[in-house]
Amino acid sequence: MQKSLDSWLKEEWTPQTSVKTSTASDGTVTTTKIESDKVVTTKTAPNGTVVTTTAPVVQEPEDTTPFTLQKYVDKWKTYQENKAKMKEGQPKEPSEIDKVNSLPVIGK
Repeated sequence: MQKSLDSWLKEEWTPQTSVKTSTASDGTVTTTKIESDKVVTTKTAPNGTVVTTTAPVVQEPEDTTPFTLQKYVDKWKTYQENKAKMKEGQPKEPSEIDKVNSLPVIGK
């Protein structure tokens, strides 16, 4: 199944193009069209001047290193070390035991 998906992606699939349009406060309209291999930017000024620029799409480098358990352990260790720093200054979350002990006693 994976082989058929890979071959389909390689041979038949073409990514969709996306178009974004924005207007600046001075009235300039900027249209950006992102295709699979290039980015086309069109700027239209309020006086009618049109400027079109084309730039190639920069591909992200592919990570070919295999996943190892040691990488997972290192990420977990870094997270645990930073978790205390992230929670500094925030109120402590009450534990389940504290919540149960704070409930009113019925029948006494």
